[in-house]
Order: sequence, then C-alpha cells, then structure tokens
Amino acid sequence: MSMKNVKRTVRLLGAWTAICVVLSAQVVQAGEVVDELKAAVDRIVVILNDPYLCAPENRDRRDRELCALVEERFDWEALSKRSLIHYWHTLTPAQQEEFTALFTDYLETMYVCNIDVFLRELKQFSGKNITFINETICGRLARVDAEIDTGSGKIMVGYKLARKPHGWMAYDITVNGLWLADNFHAQFRDILSRESFDFLLDKLREKLADLKSRTETATQFNPDPAFALPQGVDF
Repeated sequence: MSMKNVKRTVRLLGAWTAICVVLSAQVVQAGEVVDELKAAVDRIVVILNDPYLCAPENRDRRDRELCALVEERFDWEALSKRSLIHYWHTLTPAQQEEFTALFTDYLETMYVCNIDVFLRELKQFSGKNITFINETICGRLARVDAEIDTGSGKIMVGYKLARKPHGWMAYDITVNGLWLADNFHAQFRDILSRESFDFLLDKLREKLADLKSRTETATQFNPDPAFALPQGVDF
C-alpha cells in the first residue's frame, strides 16, 4: 500500500473517531456489543457538551477524561501487537511496554487533536449521519460495522472487538476496508527492515512531539474538508 493511501486511511479514521464522539448514532441492528459502544459514545458526548470542560483553560482536563473513556473500550496493547506482528515477539517485556505506552500516547494525541478540528467543522451533522448497521459475534470475538453519511458520500467503518472480563474491547478499526493495524504495520515493517527498534522508538517520539505541538496550537490547523489530520502522521 502506498504511503499516500496510508495517510488517507489514518485521516479517515481520525474523522470517524471525531464524528462518533460528537454525534449520537442510529442503530439498525442492536446487540450487546453495539449497546456497549453506544453507551461509551453517550458518555463522551456528555463531556463534549459540558461548558466547563469545553472552556479553553480546561482543555487538558477534558482531554484526560476523553482519553480515559476511550481506554475503557480500546485495547491499545492488542493494537500495538497487531501493528508489529512478528516483531513483537522479538522484543523484551520492557521494550513491549515502552512501545505500547508510546504508541498509545501517539494515538490518543491524534484522537483529541481530531476532536478539536471536527468540533469546528461538523456543525452541519446530526445523529442521522451515523448508523450502526451490523453486529457479528463469534465466541469471544466480534465485529461491528457502521456507515457515515457525509452528505457527499458514505464511509464504511468497522470495529474488531474481543470480549474481556469488563466488557467488549476494540483492538482494530477499518475505514473503507483498510485496517489501522495493517497500515501502521506496513510503515513499522519498512522501518524495522532497515533500522533498529530504538530508531523506531525515536521516530515515534519525534512524531508524537510534533503532533503535540500542533495540538497546542489547534486554532492554526487548516484541515482538509475531506477528513484531514494535521500533517506528520506517516512514519
């Protein structure tokens, strides 16, 4: 997959994440997994509608609360493993822990960055724009599919989830058939075929620092109307 397609997929993912937490959703096929996802979305909507938390001076607290809710429903370690695949098993436990923490920080920063961009951009959207259309459960694994109507077209989104003791946890997301873990794996595999694991960590730290600096000056973003993230998401 070309780097252009990788960047496009991550941008679409960011747009989907932002839209999902801003809007309530219609449910065509409800079930236990969709119910848990919808409940999480509703809790995030409460935060985004809180005037106190939406004040600029309280943004850090808002972001912490948003990330805490996302962590309840997303298994970052599982996504980290899928993004490295066989490289994961060559790492020491300490390296695995360090990578997961850094990768999680990067993805969460990307997430809150999109929230700010799309809260400004999606005034024309309503709950009718998002529909959960399918839920499939096979043992401890599940998949939920949704459709976003952008007004100019439709975007298909899917979650892969695993049943945990405290509920269903997402471990991968697809946008129009392109999976997030696969896209990151393509980039990480390319780096690790030429460089060391420490180099990958340094590259991730560099990208994280750049993204956080952009987040701190979010009013300066000039997002592509076709669901753009700030530049610098590719590795």
